[in-house]
Amino acid sequence: MGQENGTDDAPSDLWCDGGCRRDHNSTDGHTRGQAIYCLRGCNLAISSYVDDIKARMGRIVAPIPIAGSISNTSVTLEWKWNATALGLLHRNHVINVSIKWCHSQPEMCSAWEAVPNATERSGQSLVTVNELRPYTIYRFRLVIVLASDREPLTSEESAPVVTLPSGLPSSPPINLEVVVLDANRISITWDPPYYPNGPLISYSLNIQEASSRKGYQGSQ
Repeated sequence: MGQENGTDDAPSDLWCDGGCRRDHNSTDGHTRGQAIYCLRGCNLAISSYVDDIKARMGRIVAPIPIAGSISNTSVTLEWKWNATALGLLHRNHVINVSIKWCHSQPEMCSAWEAVPNATERSGQSLVTVNELRPYTIYRFRLVIVLASDREPLTSEESAPVVTLPSGLPSSPPINLEVVVLDANRISITWDPPYYPNGPLISYSLNIQEASSRKGYQGSQ
């Protein structure tokens, strides 16, 4: 067994299958049995390691934007580790950190998604997220992968981050609804677009009279 903290002897390769099959690669029954015991022991060791890290990591605070880093399409986030977590992360190179994000609008936030364009700066606890939409509310959180087949650790959600405005709306108003009130009046309602790209000052409503259908004869 390793030291009391259980981290210095943590497995450097958290994918047991490849290692056990490589070390016990044979078709005879004895070697296959060794491979099975190797997999069981390796998985038990990983489970113990992951449980220990989870218990010691404690509360993982949400990432926050660096002052002045928010633009209309990007933001740089940073995060702080507590002393225990920082020691665990520095002694082991098996923990990956990534960012996930979510729109604050309920319709656009059915699930967290991995940010495909986040560029982590080596050796620093910060990342720049690019290709965001202007004037859009985002939330972020950290996802720490301890092992590929284990549930990752997640941080608290960040406070809403609003990108700067830029340009005209890139999507139309939604939920347009027209209700006939009487022979001379209609009611039209709608909701703001998902991506206004800036503050909406007013709407312009265009009405075009539909041409009558050819050959149609109405009666009252």
